[in-house]
Amino acid sequence: MLHNTDIPLSNKNLLFSGQGTTGNLVGIGIISNNIKFIVYNTSVPCAGSFHSDCPLGVNNIVGVNGTATGATYKDVGVSGYAKSNVPNTNNIGLYGEGQGTATGILNYGIYAQASGGSGSTNYGVFAKASSGTYNNYGIWAEALPSSGITPPTGPNYAGYFNGDVVKTGTDNFSSDSIFKENISTISDGWQVISQLIPRKFNFKTTQYSFMGFPGGLQYGFVSQEVENIVPELVGSAVHPERLDSTGAVISPSVTYKTLNYIGIIPFLVKTVQEQQQLIDTLLAKVNTYDEQFAQILTCINNLPADLGCSGSTKRFNPDENNSSTVQQFTLKSPDAAILYQNEPNPFDNSTSIRYYVPGSVKEAMLVFYDEFGREISKELLNQKGYAKVDVNAEKLAHGIYTYSLLVDGKIADTKKMLKAK
Repeated sequence: MLHNTDIPLSNKNLLFSGQGTTGNLVGIGIISNNIKFIVYNTSVPCAGSFHSDCPLGVNNIVGVNGTATGATYKDVGVSGYAKSNVPNTNNIGLYGEGQGTATGILNYGIYAQASGGSGSTNYGVFAKASSGTYNNYGIWAEALPSSGITPPTGPNYAGYFNGDVVKTGTDNFSSDSIFKENISTISDGWQVISQLIPRKFNFKTTQYSFMGFPGGLQYGFVSQEVENIVPELVGSAVHPERLDSTGAVISPSVTYKTLNYIGIIPFLVKTVQEQQQLIDTLLAKVNTYDEQFAQILTCINNLPADLGCSGSTKRFNPDENNSSTVQQFTLKSPDAAILYQNEPNPFDNSTSIRYYVPGSVKEAMLVFYDEFGREISKELLNQKGYAKVDVNAEKLAHGIYTYSLLVDGKIADTKKMLKAK
């Protein structure tokens, strides 16, 4: 071609007819088998560009439309490939940009949709990245706040998923100290956790059917309730409206409150730590009380039997040089009669009563009374000094009884005993 050429169509059509894989091909810069139309460029930045600039009122304007059908394995409507070995170069196989400033416009850089019949698996977007030596990101999504605005304004979401999200692998959150400042320790874990109100509820899946909420009984918190306790964990989000091909609203925009559930974990950890400290303190006190109780039991077991301790194994003997034993009871005259508490007490069918009667006593007796003070038995004590009598109470009704030691007609002492059922 010797000069620039304009081919006016004048409302006519230009058709390149003919089919085939080795012939009837169209190329600019090159002809390639298996490619019906190819543009090959090695000098200018762009090999080809398609523009659709239609007047207002026209819907569904498409810059490039690709359709592929009939393959036995894979049909590709539009394929993009970018390759460069120049360092620090961005290779973009497919680049899409949606731009508009009027109110109500929804801009999509790439709008992907997949649908199929029974038995098919559909991916709206299938992203894969692989390299043996560098970082790989299957999807990189970014939504930053307006430049210079602190704190960030929103809502800006690097990702918004309308429905359930399933993943394998590890959740990795940006928790490195290099990103943080004003780091301090939480001091009120229990105060926060104690105010949270765990709820069970159902989502309004009928009213908000377009938001992909799960059905069935749910468990969690209510954002507005948590906001009164830890407002930093509550944010706001906007579910964008959806439009059909004519611009009519399919589903409305919804503004709602969000809750950072991950942010509750530090308060739970702090609460467990606080409770563990309390448990450790209480255990230390219990251990102290156990030691003190053991000491008390030791003291009780070492008390002389005349003080009424049925579990005592050490008997009082005035001939023993034991000052600690002497300090456990009131001193009495060496010639005074002593009546000990029966053992065991309470008792079932039998019990034993020890006593001490000085040798100067002419007559000593044990007298038994029922709970009304009526005398039920009187037994003569033939042995002087330290002695013991065994009492058979098999035929005695259960209840409270008293017994007295009579010395030469006078009551020296009286004790109570309990016959168990």
